[in-house]
Amino acid sequence: MVIDTLSIQYFLEVAKYLNFTKAANALYVSQPAISRKVAALEKELGCFLIDRTSKTVVLTPAVKAFQDFFTKMLSDLDDMVYKVREMNYEKAGKVNIGVFQGWDFSSEFRPMMQKFRSEYENIALNIDTNTKKICSAD
Repeated sequence: MVIDTLSIQYFLEVAKYLNFTKAANALYVSQPAISRKVAALEKELGCFLIDRTSKTVVLTPAVKAFQDFFTKMLSDLDDMVYKVREMNYEKAGKVNIGVFQGWDFSSEFRPMMQKFRSEYENIALNIDTNTKKICSAD
């Protein structure tokens, strides 16, 4: 079963307005696009959600169960996406590491870098060898 969130959103708007054209206007899409998505959703669910025999939109008895479920599901999905984005923002950043030119830390440093990168995928590591003199013996 493949049900996409766009089909669910379109269906919920039609159920809200009881009108395909008003739902399409609210979502800034064409009315045929709404009709196709709702029909595809009905096909995936194996039941009709809207009675198409009349000129007005009449919701079938199955709608109430799906409407409540889909509303909660989309809300939960939005919450989860928000939480995951927040977790990623906490880890996002950049670490600059400066080493003196000519010093070879590769054998000790490489395993630490690999571990760091695997644990903190959203943090960029920048290793810089500064070629400028920091102090002079003049």
